Amino acid sequence: MKIDSVVLAARANTCKLASVSDEPLEANIDISGKPMLSYVLSILERSPDISRIIVVGPKDGLAGYEGGKVCIVEPGAELIDNVRIGLEHAKTESVLVASSDIPLLTTEALEDFLKAAMDSGADFVYSISTKEDCISKFPGAERTYVKVKGQTFTGGNLFFVRRSIVDSAWPVLEKMIEYRKAPLKMASFFGFGFVARVFLGFAGVPEIEEYVSNLLGIKCKAVISAPEISVDVDKPQDLELARGILGKRYNTVGEICMVLEHKISVVILAAGEGTRMKSSTPKVLFPICGRPMVDYVLDAASSVKPEAIVVVVGYQGEEVANRISEGWAKGSPMSGKIRFAWQHERRGTGHAVACALEQIPGCNDVMILYGDTPLITGDMLSRFVQSHLARKADLSLVTAVVDDPGEYGRIRRDEKGSMVGIVEAKDLLPGDRHIKEINAGIYIVGKRILAQLISKFDDNNAKREFYLTDIVEKAAQAGYVVSSFVCDDISLVEGVNDRYALSLAESRLRQGVLRKLCLEGVTIRDPRNTYVDPGVTIGPDTVIEPGTFLRGKTSIGRGCVIGPNTEVIDSQVGDKTSIRFSVVEESTIGENVAIGPFSHLRPNSIIEDHVSIGNFAEVKNSRIGRGTKVHHHSYLGDCQIGCQVNIGAGTVTVNYDGHKKHKTIVEDNAFIGCNANLIAPVRIGKDSYVAAGSTITQDVPDGALGIARERQANKEGWVAKRKQKLD
Repeated sequence: MKIDSVVLAARANTCKLASVSDEPLEANIDISGKPMLSYVLSILERSPDISRIIVVGPKDGLAGYEGGKVCIVEPGAELIDNVRIGLEHAKTESVLVASSDIPLLTTEALEDFLKAAMDSGADFVYSISTKEDCISKFPGAERTYVKVKGQTFTGGNLFFVRRSIVDSAWPVLEKMIEYRKAPLKMASFFGFGFVARVFLGFAGVPEIEEYVSNLLGIKCKAVISAPEISVDVDKPQDLELARGILGKRYNTVGEICMVLEHKISVVILAAGEGTRMKSSTPKVLFPICGRPMVDYVLDAASSVKPEAIVVVVGYQGEEVANRISEGWAKGSPMSGKIRFAWQHERRGTGHAVACALEQIPGCNDVMILYGDTPLITGDMLSRFVQSHLARKADLSLVTAVVDDPGEYGRIRRDEKGSMVGIVEAKDLLPGDRHIKEINAGIYIVGKRILAQLISKFDDNNAKREFYLTDIVEKAAQAGYVVSSFVCDDISLVEGVNDRYALSLAESRLRQGVLRKLCLEGVTIRDPRNTYVDPGVTIGPDTVIEPGTFLRGKTSIGRGCVIGPNTEVIDSQVGDKTSIRFSVVEESTIGENVAIGPFSHLRPNSIIEDHVSIGNFAEVKNSRIGRGTKVHHHSYLGDCQIGCQVNIGAGTVTVNYDGHKKHKTIVEDNAFIGCNANLIAPVRIGKDSYVAAGSTITQDVPDGALGIARERQANKEGWVAKRKQKLD
């Protein structure tokens, strides 16, 4: 059975929520990037049991919601009038009535209530929730409760009504709806004797249902429902609670798009030369924290789960395409969705998007980004998409309000506040110079109208280019719904146009990485002089000293001390290890290892637990066994060193004969004296000794002493004879 639904959305924001939101209507108050009402409508629209949704509220404030199942009807003076208006516009015998302030509503909660209501055979069904469920699910929610024979309940915000009983039962229903959030008032309305039985715990839910049914002359039923139906948003603390919950529930736009069966593609403009960078390197390939800046844009774009990511390339386009294909896309789940479009003749951003049209697959919307905005985040883009969908816009763009707009394009609005266009900084008229709202250069536009709008662009501007910014004016003139999403952090959308902007972007990105690490229990001694790439992981209780660089896919364990003045690249470091004044490249280091100062671990070195590598020691392509000590000024290349080995100061493995590398094996508990040369290939046996100063060219058996040096001879009187000869 399909039914219509009535949503009450006329309440003006003049009560407690007015202190935290300037929205004229409570239904439009923002919660995690979406108006509160949109959460309720999205659940109702997906229900197979709901045929039409009648939203009762002012059309001028809710026009963006109309379409599909949803229609808007003007409200009356009071809440009860709005219920009646909604029921009069309904076409089905049974109607669901809902308030617009229950954004925590879920599909499961709605369907459970509807099934119980329909199966009950009742004329009027009222939702209630237990105090235990409300507190368990939403600990911070404040509700009014009433105790009923062993259980404590609060009223819900969903009603199920049969329209044929409305006229006869209306006077009583009026009071019940009026008192729906005041259980004590509702109980007093039913009579003092009945109230006494309720408060003394003698009346249970079945007795209350029977009493109300007799009072109304209809069959009434209370349905114990999920707390998502009862917890509404009418106070600042409720709003904070809802934002926290919904921000996590819809933490990726992919979930929203999946729910709404919405498909989006992304176009990234990366064809520019970047002349102000003064380099032959394409601007989007300049590294920031170890990665090309375009990689960060690709990361953010992938968070919206696009059907395709179309990168528009031009200047050194083959290099850009290869770096993306062989770098970011390689091994990525999005690798099959990367496409490239060529802008051979660079005639502006509007022309660049036109070059991408053929590569965009079938989808609802197209998001347009710039490849030189590395600080944008997936979270921001997700909220942008949510806003676009909630407002049912044809075109949306990200804007920001700044004190000094600089070279950004300005947003032009009419007297009603509607966007009518964007004017570039070079084309500002005197009347535009006071505008503080700027265009951030991030758009979402309906796929069905994108080509149509681009075809209307012209190059009548100072640079004789086709500006993408013209899309706002063309869309507004065509009568399309144009919406803005205000970004409160301008740094997220700032483009990198020169080397100074590049350094600022890297600094901001790095500080964000360091802040996150600190909040996870890592001590950063001096954030201004510590450099950690975004992909690096560090365990709690680790201390990072100043001058430390942690790059690439490095991971550092718990309780370590790294630095000062240390560089670790693409390496794994175990717990409680210290690395001081040293360089580690593409190596694996165990737990409780001490390295440095001034040591160098070159690629493919494996250092097991409890190893000590002293100052000015170098290890390359070698495995050092547990508990081994490598003393200062030693070089170990292409080695396999066993456990509990002593490598004396100045030991060198001579591994290269001029044509190929050879391996040295030193087995467990061996002792290598100072200044020994081990000429590979060679094996030093278990428990064996190599005498200091020896040059070992043959294997040393287990337990043996290897000596390879000339026997000492003392020549008495030699010094005096030499002096006499010189004189």
